[in-house]
This record gives sequence, C-alpha cells and structure tokens, in this order.
Amino acid sequence: VITRYVAKGYELVHNDLETPQYIRVDSPRVYQIRFKERVVSFEQSSLFPEVGSPVYPEMEDSVLWPEGSGEESLHKVVKRTIYFLYEDGSYALPLTEQVAHFYRRAQVHLATGTVLYGPWRSELEDFASVEAPKLSGYIAKPRLVPQWHHLSPAQEDRVETIVYTKMIQKLVLNFVDESQSGSILESIQLVGRSGDAIHYRPDPKIAELLKAGYELISSDFPEQGVFGSTYGEVVSYQIRLRQRQVLVEAEAPKVAGQPVDEQALQGPYWPKGVEAQDLVRKVGRTIHFCKEDGSEAFAPSVHQLTFKRDARVNLVTGEVTYLEWNQASQVFPEVRIPSMEQYEADRQIIPEMMVTPEAAYQELTVYYR
Repeated sequence: VITRYVAKGYELVHNDLETPQYIRVDSPRVYQIRFKERVVSFEQSSLFPEVGSPVYPEMEDSVLWPEGSGEESLHKVVKRTIYFLYEDGSYALPLTEQVAHFYRRAQVHLATGTVLYGPWRSELEDFASVEAPKLSGYIAKPRLVPQWHHLSPAQEDRVETIVYTKMIQKLVLNFVDESQSGSILESIQLVGRSGDAIHYRPDPKIAELLKAGYELISSDFPEQGVFGSTYGEVVSYQIRLRQRQVLVEAEAPKVAGQPVDEQALQGPYWPKGVEAQDLVRKVGRTIHFCKEDGSEAFAPSVHQLTFKRDARVNLVTGEVTYLEWNQASQVFPEVRIPSMEQYEADRQIIPEMMVTPEAAYQELTVYYR
C-alpha cells in the first residue's frame, strides 16, 4: 500500500505499523499511515527530467513528470550571432556568438502535477557592444554592433551582419619632363578598389610622347599592379621622359618634314634648318680676265672655300642649335696676274683674302689695256 501511494507522488510521513504490533480481537484499535504530497525542487542544473517519463522508473504505475518540469520550461538561452562577411557572402572573419543562459527555480508537486516557478535569473544582463575588427583594404559596415541592454528569456535570438567592402583607392600617374626641371607633362588619376588589378596601361600615352619627340628615361609603373590597401593613401607613380636631342652632322643633312626614324612613319619629324644649305656654306671667288672691249683675255680663275657645321635638334620644340663652323675663316690664295703681249693689266697681283662663312660671293675683273 505504501509503495502504491509513493508511486502516485506522495511521501510517507508516519506509519503506526512501522514496528511490530499485537492486535487484540476483543479490543479493536485504529492504526494510521500518514502521507503528504511530495514536492521536488529544481535549481540550476544540467539534469532536468524528461517530461512524461516516470518519476520512479523502478515502480509500476509511477507518477510521470508533468508538463512544465522539463528543461524547456526551466532553462532558456538567448543568443546574438554576429557574422563578418565580404560582399560576395563569403566569411571575412570567424563569427562571434554571445550567449546568455536563464534559469529559474521550480517546485514540482508530484501528486497533482502542479509546477510553481521562481523568477528567471542569469549571470548576464547585457550583451557587450562589438566593434568590427579592421581588415586591411576594407571598410566595415556597420563599424559597431551596439550593446544589447536588459536581456530577458522572452527575447528572440538576434543575428547581426557586418559586411566588409573594398576601399575606394586612388593612384596618380605623372608623366614628367626631366628636361624642364621635372615639370609634369600630364597627370592621370586612377580610381579602383583595394586589391583590384590596375587595368590602365600607359603604353599608348608613352608612344604618343615618343612621337612628339620625347625619349623614355624610366618608369616605376608596375606591369601587374594592384590598388593599395592603406586607408587614405594616394600612391604616386612617375614615368620620366626628356626632350630628345639629336646631333645632325654636316655630312648627313636631313630633309625637313621627313620622319626622324625611318621606321616610325608617324613622327617625330625633322624641322627646318637641318638641310644641306643650312649645314654647308660655300664661299666662292671668280676672277675674270678681260680686254677693254669686254672680250675674254684668259679663262676665269675660280676658287671655292667650304665651311661645315653640325646642328643639335630638339625634336619636341623643333629648335635647332648650330655648333661652330669647322673653320672660323679661310683664305683665298694670292693670284698673280698673267701677262699678255701688247697689253698691260690694270694690276699685277690679287692678294690673298681671308673670308668667313658669312662672306658673300666675290667677283673680280682684271682689265687688259
């Protein structure tokens, strides 16, 4: 009998028959076995009962654990999960999970199935704010997940996402003329996202400047470069050129308007001032021997002096700078006048004469009378 009541959720309080008793037939007596409802208390525990399972598995017809006595009624978990993702949805960093456990005390009345609860309690009252970690070349949005105040077991779990996007980066490419104290011919600004390939190629612009008469000195522009990853940094590259200077020798004059490089038919071109008449100057002298009637007494005496100079050409500006003449001056030799029977020349000698490249052509006449 006692076992049956215990199995129904009661516990024994007193038993008059706990010790042996002598029962007299002529003098009946009332014996009492007293029970009370068993109350089981649960504190924070990892061993919660399974609702609907027997309280006393070893007993037949054992009372069952009632609804509200299981872990789902006594233990609540509130979570906040923070994901750190790239724009394409892939993971930038491992996720962060904040967890708060809530427990409450319960008194289970086994005979009636009544469950009485205490207040929910947790070691955490708030979830701390989470600042987005810095990733080189990326901007996080949002930069901060704020603090979650006043946690309660009735709240739903939350999911927050911080997305990392590539920074917008700038770089500057300068085309520098070293002939003009490093003046900038042109500056090109390129914009891209950190880590992305630089698709711009300076080759067409360099070719254009070469056609204009420049020559390439150096370039630090990368063949396969990427945009930087430092916030606010502007990377600068320099392509250095100089105005091409070419020496034109008198023995190899040029034709104005023709390409400097025969294989580069689109320029640069030779300017005016480098042709044969500009680099070679001939100064001549002719001496005529005539009678008074103008007829020729002797064949003319002709002398010619040649001056040569080289030129330096700036192919960008077209400026031509001439070097010194190979000789500052030359001398026409002395000429003795030939004699003629029955005639007398108006002079006996033509002295030597010093001339410069700028001298004019000379014509002299010796008359015989």
